[in-house]
Amino acid sequence: MVFECKSNAYAIIYQIYDKLFFVYTIFLTFLYIMSTINQRIRDIFVHSGEKNASTFSKAAGIPQSTMSEYMNTQKEPKYSALVKISKRYPEISLEWLFLGEGEMIKAQDTRVHNYAINYGNSVQGDNNITGNTAPVSVGVDVEKLKEENAQLKKKNEELTERCFTLTDKLTKLL
Repeated sequence: MVFECKSNAYAIIYQIYDKLFFVYTIFLTFLYIMSTINQRIRDIFVHSGEKNASTFSKAAGIPQSTMSEYMNTQKEPKYSALVKISKRYPEISLEWLFLGEGEMIKAQDTRVHNYAINYGNSVQGDNNITGNTAPVSVGVDVEKLKEENAQLKKKNEELTERCFTLTDKLTKLL
């Protein structure tokens, strides 16, 4: 009888330990996610070339105290703050900012340059190849590019919304 009581107590202690370990693991994961997004904000500050956090926060349109909390890993950045930062620094990849994936700086699109070299519709402007301002050979279907741009913007909005939905779900789990 004494042996059964001890084994039941050990089983209960093990179950409690198991659940605490699970919660602890989720907590550490949450801290890792938040610390990396705060680190990415600090990386943008360095990239911005602003001389101090005050001018950086002013340029982004975020109160200095709030930006200080974000940069010191004390506060989870709000969606609106991330949008302000991304609008102020459009060269920053949204995928990198929100998810930490890919490169910090967006890759430049070289398609127009490649079309200009390989195809031939005449457009007035500076000719970077010869250095004069004569008609430039560009084989770009502008309407097609506008349509592709609109589709990419829509996809970007969907992915951004999905990212925040997943963040909300993770927050609720904790």
